[in-house]
Amino acid sequence: MDAYRLISIRMRALLAVAAMLGSGAVSAQTAIVIGGALRMDNDPVWERIVQEAGGPGKARFAVLATAAANPELSAKLIIDVLKKHGAQAEHIPVAPRLEGADLQKNLNDPELIAKVRASNAVFFSGGAQGFIVDTLQPDGRRTAMLDAIWDVYRGGGVVAGTSAGAAIMSRVMFRDALNVMEVMRGTLREGHEIDRGLGFVGDELFVDQHFLKRGRIGRMLPLMMAKGYRFGLGVEENSAAVVHGDRIDVIGGRGALFVDLRDARSDASLGMFNVRGARISYLDNGDRHDLRSGVTMPAPRKTAAGAPVPVLASTHGGEARRADRWTASSRTSSATTASSRR
Repeated sequence: MDAYRLISIRMRALLAVAAMLGSGAVSAQTAIVIGGALRMDNDPVWERIVQEAGGPGKARFAVLATAAANPELSAKLIIDVLKKHGAQAEHIPVAPRLEGADLQKNLNDPELIAKVRASNAVFFSGGAQGFIVDTLQPDGRRTAMLDAIWDVYRGGGVVAGTSAGAAIMSRVMFRDALNVMEVMRGTLREGHEIDRGLGFVGDELFVDQHFLKRGRIGRMLPLMMAKGYRFGLGVEENSAAVVHGDRIDVIGGRGALFVDLRDARSDASLGMFNVRGARISYLDNGDRHDLRSGVTMPAPRKTAAGAPVPVLASTHGGEARRADRWTASSRTSSATTASSRR
């Protein structure tokens, strides 16, 4: 076989794979990390959430308001907006603060577990993330309800969460670390400031929420260094990150910060938290980042005529240069709403 035919065959194979990916023929598990304070009228984000779960008429959500102070109200608000965008949605009443409910009975109810397993998406509300892990994963042990959620996810489904529901997406999470300065001083106690998360985004990516509004870069960096994370994603309020394998799509009005610590180092002799070589990039609405290649593709609107030339913000172990990875770009404004304290 000559070189020309070999190249031609390879090109056809690559185009076929690209076509399948573009048409949605290839399905994979998807985590949607919402930065909290998601407005009910933020149609682009809600539409994307429903679309990732199969689209109007096909998306079937199990809604868990496990973290909420008022689970019935929180679940109703989420269900109403999901239905508005064409999804089916049902409240799974598993929440410590749900009045009149037997938590352990509902948690182990075969009918409720079957309803979760029959869905193709799960949505976690905001509130206090400790309630989620204490209920679904007490002492690190998975319950049958959590196993059902993982079955949905591994089967190509969606797990979405806002605020507290986003915090649980990493294998390690902040449980109750409202004092950023204490974290920077080294206060990272298991079961207090930090805890086991549910791990839907994998082992290499750490996520945090309410990120820019509450200035949480100061708590993210110490945790990442202490727990060996290479990548971090801080999602801002009223925005979301769709994590699909190695691909991260940022949607919503305020974007996210992406942290790369592959070349980071610290000096223990200084006696306090310090880090050098951390790379921090701002991902705007519509930007896409690939964890495997390290390439960030700008939103299509940024590549229109007159848009700035893409540059490589930094390379692993190298200097910045022109390429197809973008530096921080423009921000758009959006309104905020009141949200949970976590």
